[in-house]
Amino acid sequence: MNLNVENWKPFKIGNLFSLFQNGKANQGLLQDGLDCFYVGAKKDDNGVMFTCKRDEELIQKGNCIIFICNGEGSVGFSNYMDVDFIGTTDIVAAYNSILNENIGTFLATVFSKERPKYSF
Repeated sequence: MNLNVENWKPFKIGNLFSLFQNGKANQGLLQDGLDCFYVGAKKDDNGVMFTCKRDEELIQKGNCIIFICNGEGSVGFSNYMDVDFIGTTDIVAAYNSILNENIGTFLATVFSKERPKYSF
């Protein structure tokens, strides 16, 4: 794929998304299980810390960009999550109806490359 970046213009990340949702879970309160991923403030493994029992009150919809807002070493990184998950309070999930795996992965990569601007 050949991208022509000459016509690219600056934009505000916040203007790309229609909804921002904070993570809701404390990992110590989750029940063991294999139903869904628990996503933490971690860049590696797409942020997945472990699997747990699904809790509808804590579930966050997939097809979103995850912004890591807290934690040691991963603040400022982003991941794309394609499936529903339970997220730690140290992340923010951002949603837009045009996201798909390709767009989400691209945006998360670009945002992570800009990490020095957002990691303080």
